[in-house]
Amino acid sequence: MQADGFMRPRKGSEYLGIGESMFWELVRKDPTFPKPFRIGPRVTLFAVSDLREWAMSKRAANDSSASPTRVRGRRKA
Repeated sequence: MQADGFMRPRKGSEYLGIGESMFWELVRKDPTFPKPFRIGPRVTLFAVSDLREWAMSKRAANDSSASPTRVRGRRKA
């Protein structure tokens, strides 16, 4: 996988482990998702570093919002 550079949307969705339709939904609806840029009438690219940073921010947010595991005591008979 590319460490840096740019990706087309199909490769970007594979990189994030999501479907291509979900990828485009994130582009349209999530203001924190990396913005695409066009280099031609039929070529859209995403910066790999932006996709990586976005995924890591989601992971960090998920890790910090996870509640600690509750340990339940045994019931008394």
